[in-house]
Amino acid sequence: MRPDPASGPVAEFADELWRLKLRAGNPSYDCMRAVYGAAASKSSLAAAARGQHFPSRETTWEYVRALAVNALGEDVDEVRTEWCAKWERARAKIEGGPLVVPLQRSAPKPVKPIRLFGSGVVLLAIFLLLGLFLTSAEQVPLVATGVPEHLHRLVPGDNVGMRRMVNYPNGAIVHPGTDIVKIWELVNVGSATWTDRYLVRIDPMQPGGCSSPERVPIAMTRPGQSVLVAAPFHIPDRLGQCVVRWKMAAADGTLFFPESLYVQLHVIIS
Repeated sequence: MRPDPASGPVAEFADELWRLKLRAGNPSYDCMRAVYGAAASKSSLAAAARGQHFPSRETTWEYVRALAVNALGEDVDEVRTEWCAKWERARAKIEGGPLVVPLQRSAPKPVKPIRLFGSGVVLLAIFLLLGLFLTSAEQVPLVATGVPEHLHRLVPGDNVGMRRMVNYPNGAIVHPGTDIVKIWELVNVGSATWTDRYLVRIDPMQPGGCSSPERVPIAMTRPGQSVLVAAPFHIPDRLGQCVVRWKMAAADGTLFFPESLYVQLHVIIS
């Protein structure tokens, strides 16, 4: 049940966490842990948004990091500054102590969405197939932790994490009737080299929905490397939203990580 922000500072803070969760697509707490890398227990995450007890700074950060940084693709330093200030203000209200003046943070960086039409999609696909976007996994911090050890995987030692959504973070605004290319950066955090792999669409295409290929290729990726994977979409001529999930699979459609990590497109058509 959503907390009533008018009932006190604990519930008010919990309501902010609740609203962040809704903005990220309202993933389950299991999903926040397995897909978006929250390093807190399911019960701790749920309690933080229930509004009955004030969460610790550590639990709050894991909740916020999973949603704002990993799910929505927001800047980690700006998110940390913003939510540390919110947590301190809530603590001061609860304890009756002095307010902590937050450090002034820089204005959010404008998001420049990438729209590629016609031959641009082909060129991007060629670059990806050539593997020109492979990078060292040490260059950029990993923001999603990959597949938990207790879950099934097709290849022993195989593992995957999502480093970032390059463009179109969850909830991004797109125009009706346009063509876009969604790009994710995945990282090979296991011991198996990725060859002949694809992202496959696991949500069926609906009449009047966002159309895309059934699968897009993943360039060969060795352990410790990351790779950009792109999927072109046609946005329908209607208002609403579009959510499409993808998983890594072999050429025959067999899923490498059936129980865990997926990536998604989630845009608002406006």
